[in-house]
Amino acid sequence: MTDFRPGQPVLAQNAFGAWLPKRAVSAIERDGHSFPVVWVCAPEDWHKPPGQRPRVPWPAEYVKPAD
Repeated sequence: MTDFRPGQPVLAQNAFGAWLPKRAVSAIERDGHSFPVVWVCAPEDWHKPPGQRPRVPWPAEYVKPAD
């Protein structure tokens, strides 16, 4: 499983199999979750201050680097 760095462009697969462009907000987190997650946000939200940036936990197995 690839690790991620904050700000890294990633692709996150949704329940329908589509890969959505996102930005990683965190590295992979394992503590406090039932499974490893990566916090992600929409690319256009990345430049907002961290406290105002909408983010969502995404299962790490469905996130890959965009490059």
